Amino acid sequence: MQFHLTNAGLAAFPNPANTGTAAILIDRIGVSAVALPGAPEDHAGLLALPNELKRLATFAGSNVGDNTIHVTIRDESPDTYTLRTFGLYSD
Repeated sequence: MQFHLTNAGLAAFPNPANTGTAAILIDRIGVSAVALPGAPEDHAGLLALPNELKRLATFAGSNVGDNTIHVTIRDESPDTYTLRTFGLYSD
C-alpha cells in the first residue's frame, strides 16, 4: 500500500521553530473501500478521505525506526468491507 502525505499532513510535521518535527497525535483513522484515482500529487489538497466509509478510533501505532511507523487498525463493528485506502486524522 502506498502512503502519501497531503499538504495538511506535511504542514503538521515541522515544529513551531521549524528546527525539527512536532509530535503528532492521531485522533481517528478514516477507511474507504475505494482506491484513490490519479497521481499522488492529485491528492495533495485533500482534507478528508474521499468515499470514506467511517472513522475508527480503535487503533495503535508506534515509531519503529527512522521515517517508519507501524499502525494497527481495528474495526470492532460487524461491518464487512474491503479496505483500499485509509487516512490518518490528527487532533
